[in-house]
Amino acid sequence: MYAGVDNQPINFLFVDTQIIKEIMLEDLNAVLNSGDVSNLYQDKDMEEIVGACKSECIRKQIVPNKMNIFAEYLQRVKANTHLTIAFSPINDKI
Repeated sequence: MYAGVDNQPINFLFVDTQIIKEIMLEDLNAVLNSGDVSNLYQDKDMEEIVGACKSECIRKQIVPNKMNIFAEYLQRVKANTHLTIAFSPINDKI
């Protein structure tokens, strides 16, 4: 929300010791590929996204429908989110 609604740059640091379940890596992969994690946003979040990005669609002369507004939001997220992943080559079983 910070990167898309507020249009502010943010760095997300993820370390291999934070991996609790392997599904977390799939979410990171989704962020890297599309800038989005499916089923992440609630209705309240969508209202904030519409409020923040609708004017940008109008300014660009794009029809401000739900799909275009969310695409503008994802564009902001991709531009502002920097993902840092740190994995150690040392195995704790050694």
